[in-house]
Amino acid sequence: MAGPSATVTRTNVLAGPAQLWHAAVGTAFPADTAVGSDPGVGWTDLGGIADGLTVTSNQSFFSKEIDNIADSLGEVLTSRTITVQTSLAEGTLENLARALNHDISSSVTSGSGFKKFSLEIGQDAMLPVECSILADGWAPGGNVRRRVQVGRCVSVATVGSAYRKDGLYLIPVEFKALYVDSATSPVEWLDEVPSA
Repeated sequence: MAGPSATVTRTNVLAGPAQLWHAAVGTAFPADTAVGSDPGVGWTDLGGIADGLTVTSNQSFFSKEIDNIADSLGEVLTSRTITVQTSLAEGTLENLARALNHDISSSVTSGSGFKKFSLEIGQDAMLPVECSILADGWAPGGNVRRRVQVGRCVSVATVGSAYRKDGLYLIPVEFKALYVDSATSPVEWLDEVPSA
C-alpha cells in the first residue's frame, strides 16, 4: 500500500529573517505597488533583530449556544489582539525609548560627551506615544517580500535587557495594534507578486 502523495510548491515554504521599521502615527505607508522596496521618508529602520519576528492574531469568540441543540449555532468575534513581537539587537537609547513608547525628539538628549534617555513623569507618562510599524519578511513565490503594516500601535512588552558574557543585549518589543478608524484596517498583509 502506498502512502499519500504530497504536492509541494517549494517557493511557498518560507524561512528567513525579517526587517522592522518604525514611524510616527500618520506617516504614509508606501504605495502597494512599492512592496518590493524599502519604505521611504519618515520610516526608521530599527536595525538588527534577534529571536525572529512574530506576528500574532489572538481572537476571542462568544459561542451562540442554546439548550435544545448540542452544537454551537455560530461564533461571534468579541475581541482581537494583534501583535508584532521581536527583540531589537541594537541597544541604542533611541531603540530603548521606542520600546518604552517615548518621543525620541524630547526624551533622548545629548550634551558634551553624553547622551541621555529620560522617562516621562507625572500624568504625561500615562499616555504612551503611539507609532506605526512596518515589517518585511519573505513571501511565497521566491525572492519577494511579504509586508505587514500596522497603522497605530504601542509597545506593551515588559522591557528587561541583560548584559551577559555569552549572549546579546536585547531590547524586547511587542507592538500591539490599535483601532484606527471605521474605514482603516488596523493591520494589513501585503505580498509582492513575482514578475511572470
